[in-house]
Amino acid sequence: PSGAKVGGNADDEPFWEAVNETGLPVSLHIAVGPTANTMPESGPLPGMRPQMADAVLPMVASGVFDRYPNVNVVLAHGDAGWSMHWLEFTDMYFLRHRHLNTYTLQDENALPSEYIRSRVWFTFHHDSTAVRNRHNIGPAHLMWASHFPYDESNWPDNRQQAAKITAEAPADVRANLMAGNVARLYRLPGYEQGFDQAALKEFVPLVHY
Repeated sequence: PSGAKVGGNADDEPFWEAVNETGLPVSLHIAVGPTANTMPESGPLPGMRPQMADAVLPMVASGVFDRYPNVNVVLAHGDAGWSMHWLEFTDMYFLRHRHLNTYTLQDENALPSEYIRSRVWFTFHHDSTAVRNRHNIGPAHLMWASHFPYDESNWPDNRQQAAKITAEAPADVRANLMAGNVARLYRLPGYEQGFDQAALKEFVPLVHY
């Protein structure tokens, strides 16, 4: 809201206060980040993180998620398979360089990826990699998205494509990937209680201390 290219800016504090009070998730489009505010000139290369990811880590480093427990962020239209290496590298880099005090975390026993995987949601479309590796991202933090009306959308065959991408998942997990996680995140009718807190932290460690 301040017009800055990344998160964690003091001028944005009134915005995060309002978000925290309402509990409404904030979606970052794939191009939001250091070099653009709307659409990128071209899509990210396969396996490369979209620049919206670079808007999130400063939020972790500046303590936004510590100060505002009800702030949740959706990284939209960017798929999620790329996130595993990004999260792993972020943790590794933090552990190896934290003596430099580039940034510190309020929770001294946590890693950056734990903040992200607790408070950030990822959408997936053509991304069976993310579905198969959901335990690395967090099963509760993955949501299917149609990408309609863009040319990579499978409309009007969204249902068939989504069923194929999630076919290997157990029925209950599949139901959450396709609908349940969205319903809980946005507290739709019948899901007003949101997520069980344990489900939000159901992910495996990516690095060793």
